[in-house]
Amino acid sequence: MEVILRTNNLCKDFKNQRVVNNVSITVRENSIYGLIGPNGAGKSTLLKMICGILKPTSGKIDFSNHKWSRNDLSYIGTLIEIPPLYENLKVCRSFYTAILLLLEYLDLYLSLGGLSCSIHL
Repeated sequence: MEVILRTNNLCKDFKNQRVVNNVSITVRENSIYGLIGPNGAGKSTLLKMICGILKPTSGKIDFSNHKWSRNDLSYIGTLIEIPPLYENLKVCRSFYTAILLLLEYLDLYLSLGGLSCSIHL
């Protein structure tokens, strides 16, 4: 499969604090790629750099075998932040609500690409 996204030694600094340090990833066509890590690990910052919301301090982002540009945004869909959980709900109900919200977002983003979500709870 063709590589559609590649980062090479991507870094981001805020003032004197490095929040993303030399991240190199390769995402192939027709794949789903997730970032898992603790709060403050730089997951959202990395996605924001890939989507052009933040400018990398250093490193390189390639999209479909060329240097990333704003024109590539028409081909990129992302859900950067998880919808908030509701503190007044019990843990199980809160988790169920979060899953439903994520499925709604997933269905929305898939529909933008002409696809649909067939998961029903």
